Amino acid sequence: QNGEEFKVGDTITLGVSFRNDVFEFIQQKFGLEVYPLTNIASHSKVIIKKISIRSKLVIVNTTKPNGYVYGLLIYNFDSAIANGEIKSKLMSSDEALAQLKKAKDKLDLGLISQEDFEKLKADLVKFIK
Repeated sequence: QNGEEFKVGDTITLGVSFRNDVFEFIQQKFGLEVYPLTNIASHSKVIIKKISIRSKLVIVNTTKPNGYVYGLLIYNFDSAIANGEIKSKLMSSDEALAQLKKAKDKLDLGLISQEDFEKLKADLVKFIK
């Protein structure tokens, strides 16, 4: 939904659960069984093994996080990203704004040119909401 693209073989990083202590959109998968994934898995890195679409939902299977027995099933990938259960590869609004403020400070100190600042600003403004 945000224009970000993922493919099989990409590494993704888990965020934190959207609600409570277990992930809402991510579960451990063993065969046909699924098990809750707790916040202990937060910040783990996993690799995408399979991507499929069912009923307009992007479903992703991954490798297992370190310390876990089973791989993961992310059954609504877009919502998992939107709610922070998967960390986006794109810059957040706050990150873009912080980077723009640093660039402004550099401009004011004469460390970068107005042209460099304007170029960076054009790149960052699309992330700032």
